[in-house]
Amino acid sequence: MSALNCDMTWEKMAFCLESSPDLFFPPYEPENAKNRARRETKAKTICKACKVKEQCLEYAKINGPIDGIWGGTTLKERNQQMRLKEIWEQPFDIMGD
Repeated sequence: MSALNCDMTWEKMAFCLESSPDLFFPPYEPENAKNRARRETKAKTICKACKVKEQCLEYAKINGPIDGIWGGTTLKERNQQMRLKEIWEQPFDIMGD
């Protein structure tokens, strides 16, 4: 599914719409690690209770890389998930050929 034909009806039900976008996206100016961790934790707490978290995460994976918190994950976490998925989907050669 591409971004052009991605169903976005879930977005209207997202809990993040009631919060500041500043929680979910990094600032333009440099952000220290402590402030980033605090901001991301607050955003993830909102995502944790959200009913459309899975759709949000899928959207970010399909349309990535998208910076910010999507589906309760950071870009780095989504990239790690995608790499692990690729590894697990590779055929396993038990004969060692």
